[in-house]
Amino acid sequence: MYSYQRSLNEENTLDWLPQIAVRIAVLDMNNGARNIGVRNIKRIIEQFSHKVRAAHLQVDFEVSHFHVRDRNEVPDASYDIYISSGGPGSPLDDDGAEFELKFFGLLDALIDHNATKENKKFVFGICHSFQMMAKKFAVAEITKRENRYVGVVPIIKTPEGQKDVLFEGLQEKFYAFDNRDWQVINPDYQKMSQLGASILSYESNGHEIGNAVTAIRYTPEIETVQFHPEAEKHGILMRFSDPSEKQHIVELLGEAKFDELIQSVNNPNKLTKTYKTVLPGFLWRSYNQLMRYYEMPQLEKFDDTASQMPLSFSDFHN
Repeated sequence: MYSYQRSLNEENTLDWLPQIAVRIAVLDMNNGARNIGVRNIKRIIEQFSHKVRAAHLQVDFEVSHFHVRDRNEVPDASYDIYISSGGPGSPLDDDGAEFELKFFGLLDALIDHNATKENKKFVFGICHSFQMMAKKFAVAEITKRENRYVGVVPIIKTPEGQKDVLFEGLQEKFYAFDNRDWQVINPDYQKMSQLGASILSYESNGHEIGNAVTAIRYTPEIETVQFHPEAEKHGILMRFSDPSEKQHIVELLGEAKFDELIQSVNNPNKLTKTYKTVLPGFLWRSYNQLMRYYEMPQLEKFDDTASQMPLSFSDFHN
């Protein structure tokens, strides 16, 4: 959406410069549960907006927070960018719920818009949202795991994932924080082909590919991941320093595995690169496509796509 503001040009006279407002909807899938995941997403958006302002680009950001599952708040299709969070519980328990019907209707509206309009809408789904979207598009089975899957875990790119911009800058095997009881398995390749969707990665035990899908691209504008790209070291350590949280994870994993988890979090070669790459990269690509549509200057690629500022991290339980 255009507005206009005055600015001094090189001749020290006033020009009217077009100003774009990029509207971002953050969809909170935490169902009212305690968490700081959405705040981390907002902070990454804020850090990205600082990059835009530092480049002296005439763009504002309007960020709106929607409580989807507990308040039935679902945005309309007027936003430019949608980021849908993780959250607790089963994605199978909400068949026909008001919020689910609204959320699925929003996805249909955005796909219809992108099929016919040049000003595209962009969607990023995380963890619980990843599972809900797999359910909506019926691309795979969703099942409960035998054991909780938690920790800084290896992710393996598929051949499609190695070429996809979503993981640009990451190695064929990279690491991300995950914490879930549910999984997306046994993909329906015929349905995926009909949709034009592609599987970009699978979970791994570090040596071979596992059964669970961890990233799906549905369209050029819709990207989803099973893990938590918004998670970073300082927040995870803060969370697991809480005695009750530590006890809970030790009961799940055992003391040795818990110590291994903490070592993985502290390893600078594991979590940091994913945190700096995935969500900031999605914002950068989406932003530049919007700017191309508005015929406005784009943001140059930058190496440090997110600052080192610690973000709190509490309940990323899915």
